[in-house]
Amino acid sequence: AKALVWRRFYQALIEQPGQRAAFEAVVRTHGRFQTEKALGVALDKRIEFARADAAGRVEPAVRHFHDVFPALASLASPADAVMGDGARTRWLAWSAALGRESNKTPQKAAQAMVEAFARRDGAPAGDPDAAATCLAALRKALFVEKEDRLNTHLLKFDAAQAAAAELAQLCAAQRHHAAWQYQQHMAGLARVLIDAFAALKRERGWIDMTDVERAAMTLLSDPQLSGWVQERLDTRVRHLLIDEFQDTNPLQWHALLSWLGSYAGATGQRPSVFIVGDPKQSIYRFRRAEPQVFLAA
Repeated sequence: AKALVWRRFYQALIEQPGQRAAFEAVVRTHGRFQTEKALGVALDKRIEFARADAAGRVEPAVRHFHDVFPALASLASPADAVMGDGARTRWLAWSAALGRESNKTPQKAAQAMVEAFARRDGAPAGDPDAAATCLAALRKALFVEKEDRLNTHLLKFDAAQAAAAELAQLCAAQRHHAAWQYQQHMAGLARVLIDAFAALKRERGWIDMTDVERAAMTLLSDPQLSGWVQERLDTRVRHLLIDEFQDTNPLQWHALLSWLGSYAGATGQRPSVFIVGDPKQSIYRFRRAEPQVFLAA
C-alpha cells in the first residue's frame, strides 16, 4: 500500500499549489531522496503524528525565530538584517578597519566583506536570495568553514571581533529560521501524504496493524465504549504479564494505559502487572517499537 501512495501524493501536490511549493523548497535544500525518506518516516509514524497534530503539538514544535531572537522580530528573515543602509555602513566600517592592517589575512577578509555588499547592491530588485547570499559571503569571510566562530587569525583585531559578534547571532537565527521553515513544510507535506494513504486504504477496503491498534485504543479509551470493554476485562484478568515489552509501540502502550489508568481513584481492584523487557534488545522499530516506552511504563 505504501508503494502505491506516492502517485496519489504527487497528484495532491498538483492540486495544492502551496504544498507543491513547500515540497519544491525542501527538495532544493535536501534533495528528493532525503525528502521522500523523511516523509516515509512520517508515514510510518502516522498515528503518533496525527495524535500530536490533533493535540496542537506539531505546529509549535519549533519556535519561530521572532520568539527566540526578539531583537530581529521586525524582519521577515534573519538574513534581512544585512539589507539595510545601517548594516551596510557598519560592515563597511569594519571592513575599512581590517583593510588598514598590514597582515594579508585581515585584508583578504576586508575585501570579501566589500564584495559581499557589492553583490548585494548589484542584485536585481526583489531578488529573494540577495540577503541570504550576502550573509553567507560575510560568514565565509570571517568564520571557520564549518563552525560559527571567528577565524583564529582574525581574533586579535577589534573590528573582526565586533563583526563576528553580530554575525554569530545572525547565523544562529538564520539556522533556526531554516529549521522552522523545514518543520512547517514537512508537517504540511506529512498531512497530505497521510491523507492520501488513508484515502487509498478506504478505496481498496484495506486495514493494517496500525488500524487494529488504533481501534483497540478507541475501545479502551472512548468515554462511551471503554466502560463496557473494561468491565469485561476486569472479570477475566487478574494478573497481566507482558514479555518483550521493549518492542511495544506508543500506541499500544496508550491503549493499555487507558485500561490500567481507569482504576485511579476507583474502588475496584487493579490487576497486578508484571513487565519483562530489555530496551537494548528492541528489534521491532519497523513496527514503531520505541524503547522509551519501556522506561515510561
